Amino acid sequence: MVTEFNSPPPKGYPTLSPKGYPLSPSKRFIPVEKYLRTMYHPDRDYVDGHLEIRNMGTWEHGDWQSALVAYLRAHAREWGIYSVVECRLQVRPDNFRIPDIMVVSRENTPEPIIRDAPLLCIEILFQKIQSSARCTRSRTTSPWE
Repeated sequence: MVTEFNSPPPKGYPTLSPKGYPLSPSKRFIPVEKYLRTMYHPDRDYVDGHLEIRNMGTWEHGDWQSALVAYLRAHAREWGIYSVVECRLQVRPDNFRIPDIMVVSRENTPEPIIRDAPLLCIEILFQKIQSSARCTRSRTTSPWE
């Protein structure tokens, strides 16, 4: 588990909030190189130099995730796919997301971090979970440019 986020911010990067309070650890700048060589537990999304804490999920969330992956894996050879849960996906040079489920072509060799566009990403959402902002922020017309 990593709890230390005290990387020095780049020159000109704010260390105080607009009201003059110190920025919380999740708002401090983390270089992409540090993010990539650090294992966070639980893993976190990385957006523009900041860590974003992901929803830990619930039993219902995990049950849906397991059922969907089981279905995808049952058809993996037939459909020519690999499916994986909570794997880092690089969507831009400074943005990494961790979808609940990701599907990639068997034509590509799986790597620790997926850098090519996946065939499918699934994010399981429930009314009680406040993750709509996360999904909205990640929507673009072409996130892999």
